[in-house]
Amino acid sequence: MEAFELRRHGVFHLPHTLSLALIAESLQLSLCSYKSLRRFGLPLVFYEILYFVAQIHRVDESAVLECIEYFCGVAYISSTFEGAGFPSLGYDILKDPLHNNLCSPAGFIYALFSMLCLSSDGLAWFATVCSSWTWLAISKTRRSPQCPLGRNDTVSTMDGNMQVARCALLMALAHAKHAWWALEQPLRSLMKHHPAMAHVFKTMPFFEVTTHMGAFAADTLKPSQLYGNAEWILGLWRKKPTNFSARNVNTVSVEVLRGEKKITGSAGLKETQAYTPEFGHCVLDTFLCFRAKHVDSVESSDDEAELTCSPSVWETADLPAIARFLRDA
Repeated sequence: MEAFELRRHGVFHLPHTLSLALIAESLQLSLCSYKSLRRFGLPLVFYEILYFVAQIHRVDESAVLECIEYFCGVAYISSTFEGAGFPSLGYDILKDPLHNNLCSPAGFIYALFSMLCLSSDGLAWFATVCSSWTWLAISKTRRSPQCPLGRNDTVSTMDGNMQVARCALLMALAHAKHAWWALEQPLRSLMKHHPAMAHVFKTMPFFEVTTHMGAFAADTLKPSQLYGNAEWILGLWRKKPTNFSARNVNTVSVEVLRGEKKITGSAGLKETQAYTPEFGHCVLDTFLCFRAKHVDSVESSDDEAELTCSPSVWETADLPAIARFLRDA
């Protein structure tokens, strides 16, 4: 049965005669998850995309994942889960420039399908690209807590906005599925101020904690902020190590141009983004300990009313472009 009617202007029409249970089934969601998802006030075009993905790719038991590591880099988290016997997926543009590029239609579709494959008590870990959200990039992006989207005339800034908006959609879907998600960012990253991310944070249980990657055998101290929809991430807190000696000091360069000091990232800065095996094992142990004691602890609400959300919150996700891609495929 066709659950939805697609229209050229992008409106997603739900037939009044179709039950919520059938709509949920067509999206490969439980009725509870579908009701929870509706509360986020997501744009209708998102459901159009989700319906396409759910109909094209059916999730069977062999495809169920326990961990997805988005922007995985060296993939120490997903590989640690996999090594412990938990089916996992590492998603990164370096692995597949097309299907692991969240800014491409194919990349977002694959990310969405992988989220449909995540188990109801699985972990979605996000290490979303931070390069345009840190204080080092402010001179180029013009971002601030008051103007988090920054300038709209540079590709890197606009791509950063798109990535974060699409990550927020994935987080909403993860929470609706009663899964856990976590986001890691450098301390003082402005990413949490993106309108889509801020909206998601305020519409679900939200926890944050500061930790130091130097406490997990990283080459630099790297104070980091962790966010998530369950309190297990608080177990990743580590205080600043005493007498810490950085092994990678080539992270920033300073030059003076026309009397103004300019600070930019150096060659060694990229290397600090990689997690260590020690951190991967800590994430695994902390998460599994929490999950064993708190089955189905992701909170849901019996209130089915959608929360108020301005359409502008999701503009930078550019979902209409993905819908057009699917229609033309």
